[in-house]
Amino acid sequence: MIQHFERELTATERALLESRAAALDTGHRRGPWQSLAVAFAVGAVLCAATLAASDAPAAVIVPFWAAVMTMIGLWVGLESRRGFRRQAGYLRDGLRSNKARVLRVQSAQVVEFEEVEDEGACYAFQVTGDQMLFVCGQAYYADETFPNDDFSIVEVLASNDVVVEELMMKAGARIEPERRIPAGVKARLEIPQHLDVVRGDISNLEALLPAFSE
Repeated sequence: MIQHFERELTATERALLESRAAALDTGHRRGPWQSLAVAFAVGAVLCAATLAASDAPAAVIVPFWAAVMTMIGLWVGLESRRGFRRQAGYLRDGLRSNKARVLRVQSAQVVEFEEVEDEGACYAFQVTGDQMLFVCGQAYYADETFPNDDFSIVEVLASNDVVVEELMMKAGARIEPERRIPAGVKARLEIPQHLDVVRGDISNLEALLPAFSE
C-alpha cells in the first residue's frame, strides 16, 4: 500500500532536524580554521618541493607559499561557512513551518538489485497486487532496520513549500528481500527512477523491465 499526505512534523523528526542544524552550526564555527589547517598542510608540502627544486632563496619561497595558502584557506573556509549557515537556516525554516509531505509505504515483499558501481541501493517493493514501487539511492542501503515493511519518506517543507530535507522514518519490521538480482543482470535493464510505480509483480521483474539495446 502507498499513501500520500501532508502533516505536521513529529517530535522525533523535529529532534533530528534540530540535531542536524546544531551540527551545521558546529561546522560553521570550525570551517574556516579547518580549511586554513588543510591549506597550510598542502602549502608546506608545496613549499618543501619548491625549496628542493628552485635556486630562489627561502626568504622568498616561504612567504610566497604562506601568502598563497592563507588566501586559499580563507576563501574556502568562508565559502564553507556560508554554506553551513545557509543549510542550517533552511532546516530552521522547516522547523518553523512545521510541514511534511509524506509517502508511506507498506509492503511485505521486496526484491533487491545488487549495486552497479556506486549508484546506490535499489529495491522494488510490491505495494499492491499488480504494482511495484522502486526505491533507489544512496540513502537506502540495507541495515538492521531496512528494507522495512512500513516506512515513510518524509519531505520537510520550508515556508515557501520548497523541500529542505528528506528523512526516512521506519515504523515496521525489517524484511528480507525475496531475492537479489545480480549486478550483471541489472546493468542490462532499464531500471525505473526513484519512487516510480510500475505495473507488475516482482516474481517476474526481470521480464517486465525493458532491456538496453545492444
